[in-house]
Amino acid sequence: MSTQSHTVGTAVVDALLAEGVETIFGLPGSHVLPIYDALRDVPAIRHITVKHENNAALMADMYGRLTRRPGVCLVTAGPGATNSISGVAQAFTAASPVVHLSGTVPVDADREAFHGVEKPDFLYRMFTDITKWSVRVERFSDLPAVLAEAFHLATSGRPGPVHVEVPLRWDEPETVEVRPYQRRPPARFQPDQAALDRVASTLRAARAPVIAAGPGVFATGASRELVDLAERLSAPVVYPMYEAGVIPDDHPLSAGYFYSWTANPFVYDLLRDADVVLSVGFLRETESVHILRRHLTGRHLFIAFDDTGKRVADAAVDTTADTRLAVCGLIERLRGRTVASGDQLVARLAEYRRVAAETKLQTLEEYESLRPMHFGLAVRELANHLDPDAIVVGDVSNGASWLQHLLTVRAGMRLILPGRWGEMGFALPGAIAAKLVHPDRQVVGVTGDGCLLMALSDLGTAVTEQANIVLVVLADHQYGMIHNMQTSAYRGPYATFLGTPDLVKLAESVGLAGFRVDDPADLADAFAQACAAGRPALVEVMAHHEVPSPSLARLYARFQEAK
Repeated sequence: MSTQSHTVGTAVVDALLAEGVETIFGLPGSHVLPIYDALRDVPAIRHITVKHENNAALMADMYGRLTRRPGVCLVTAGPGATNSISGVAQAFTAASPVVHLSGTVPVDADREAFHGVEKPDFLYRMFTDITKWSVRVERFSDLPAVLAEAFHLATSGRPGPVHVEVPLRWDEPETVEVRPYQRRPPARFQPDQAALDRVASTLRAARAPVIAAGPGVFATGASRELVDLAERLSAPVVYPMYEAGVIPDDHPLSAGYFYSWTANPFVYDLLRDADVVLSVGFLRETESVHILRRHLTGRHLFIAFDDTGKRVADAAVDTTADTRLAVCGLIERLRGRTVASGDQLVARLAEYRRVAAETKLQTLEEYESLRPMHFGLAVRELANHLDPDAIVVGDVSNGASWLQHLLTVRAGMRLILPGRWGEMGFALPGAIAAKLVHPDRQVVGVTGDGCLLMALSDLGTAVTEQANIVLVVLADHQYGMIHNMQTSAYRGPYATFLGTPDLVKLAESVGLAGFRVDDPADLADAFAQACAAGRPALVEVMAHHEVPSPSLARLYARFQEAK
């Protein structure tokens, strides 16, 4: 095979172009300057310069979730790479395809070299447990093949991040002959046709089936097909908390979410009453699967989207398949099925949603006079200003809990939460990346002041990149969730107070439009102005943290009373 002359930088950029990469999130540093020098000659690739490397990883995570193509993160050696490790871990738990490129000390580095520690290979080992593959390129000639494998793995099977470490010096201009880049398309888990036959046969005979939908639905783009399957079966759909919107909240068969920290008796009753539960898009041996198994009594049909070699105990069928391919295969097998009347079940779901909506409003009414205001009042008003196809990015906070509890995610809308890793500060970089992916859609980030302070360095990036997001900050001057936990289970709050700066002044100082709301009566006007600002905007809502967390058990109790 013929070879081509490349520097390290041009070899990396050649790979990015071959993979169709259009956007990179990164921060220049001395150990990756050859790559940056090559990037300046390629206007087809847009580089988003962050002010902290973890925000680059979180942006790449969001890019991967929305496009299902690898989000590319480029950082330098040492603290540049380690600063981004938490964002990479989140991408791993969210099954988000990311290619994380970092510099590192040269292979022959002395001890105490710049950005070096005792073991020159420590960096790639740090990423081993939070990526699908972490590799250190030790020979320049191997670089094209390693990068091709990285992009292949990031989108194959269960998507996820891959870390590639490129040892180089800032003054390395030499050219080396390497083989041309050969792209490797992603591999998908093909369904076992016999297993799908057994699943379809069981579903065809089911009297009261329930579908549990996991992260593989979003990861493989199977949301529409999931709804189609549910309608064919007249089966309610339940899902983990972080998969909000996997079926529209206002769909007649949407039954709500379950989560270990927030018991949902209504979902548990549906699982116990089902004669068949079809779980699609989950990983084996996870908390979500354990919750399902604790509450179901019927036959369990489990279609994973990762193959760990383990099996789900007591599952009548346990198989691995790309979630979208599996759901499409079941739809094909169930064509023409005569569905038993689901009128009674649909009426039960509708009544629960009605009682739940009333109970949520009553809860907020109890706190109408509270000052600073209840988080939920801001979420309730914000919903009136969202476009039908809005992308809403949540964070890790009391406010995000109420966002999940109160926001109705309709068809065409997305609510994206950090996920099981729980990375504070996700809303700001996540919203910026979402706006870059979908510049024509409304993008709103909802965060707390504690979360925002962790990502604040990139507030101005929204302005420089013309990412016209609306950032709603529920400011309570506390690490509010921890404050509540300490109050309920320990001797009281300690070390939770935030010295929160004037966020409106901060926003305005870097070019955002800024609004502060102290009174719920002013929320509508502030949100309207922020949405119409024509530039990034921040709305600081002065909120109260000493309110109860959202309670699904309370909703269920009211539902039982109404019956």
